[in-house]
Amino acid sequence: MESIIKIEKEKNNLKVIGIVIYSGLDINLIITGGDKPHIGAVALGIPSKDGSIISTNTLGGHKETELALRAAKKISEKRQVIVNVSCGIHKGNITLNEITIFENLTDEIISEIMGE
Repeated sequence: MESIIKIEKEKNNLKVIGIVIYSGLDINLIITGGDKPHIGAVALGIPSKDGSIISTNTLGGHKETELALRAAKKISEKRQVIVNVSCGIHKGNITLNEITIFENLTDEIISEIMGE
């Protein structure tokens, strides 16, 4: 298994990039995109017998918490490894349709990492 993998998903000129960095079996995932990539939220997923233990931190005013949380939870539960996610996607004057596209592209990256 490669130690660093880059996954790009694009639709309607909107792009999300997932960069997977393996630390042994554990995963550091950077999800970024839009016209101003940044760090908006981070989430840590730790697998347990009852699912995953998740903790999140969000920078004030940022809305990426749900994306980071979803990625950490799904990947840690499926792969049974610790997953650290940093997420920052920004597009000026974004529409609801564009938000949905960014969410779907992020879900495609998550699915690819989970091997689905």
